[in-house]
Amino acid sequence: MTGVVLVVGVAPVPGRSVPAALLAVGGIVCFALGTIYFRRYCAGGALLPGNAVQMGSAAVLCAVLAAVEPFHVAWTWRLIGSTLYLALAVSVGAMGLFGLMLRSRTAGVVSSNFYVIPGLTAILAWVVLGETLTATAMLGFLVSSVGVWLAQREVA
Repeated sequence: MTGVVLVVGVAPVPGRSVPAALLAVGGIVCFALGTIYFRRYCAGGALLPGNAVQMGSAAVLCAVLAAVEPFHVAWTWRLIGSTLYLALAVSVGAMGLFGLMLRSRTAGVVSSNFYVIPGLTAILAWVVLGETLTATAMLGFLVSSVGVWLAQREVA
């Protein structure tokens, strides 16, 4: 967790830090509960139909939430490409891989992989978008990577 804090930082966003923090913590708690539930009750199920149910229920919730706000989409190739990437690579690919890993490993070991995501995101933002990559972020990525390695290794 120290590595994630080094990468992301702890500076609050003025006027939005408490609601944003509550949403983030709520999301983490829900993801953790979902992971434990999946590992205990659903690990033997078919991954693609399960993923479709998950994404379908999320789409219904998003549609309900979108109905309460003004809705305008500026269709661009970047929006379409990003949406396809998030739908296919992240939602189907990454969550499918997550489900496969949960079949053979404990929920804690599998979930430890999420600690490298902020560091990898910072590195990708530097490579792809030209954002600044600080020494603190690199140190955080290194600390997170060592933590994940420690969680993943087999103890004899």
